[in-house]
Amino acid sequence: MVRYAKTIYVVELTLLIQFITTMLVILLIKI
Repeated sequence: MVRYAKTIYVVELTLLIQFITTMLVILLIKI
C-alpha cells in the first residue's frame, strides 16, 4: 500500500515537472 502511494507520488511529481518545463519552454519561445 505504501509502495503504491509512493509510486503515485512519483508519477504526479514527474507530470508536474513536465508541465512546468513545457510552460517555461512556451514562455521562452514567446519572448
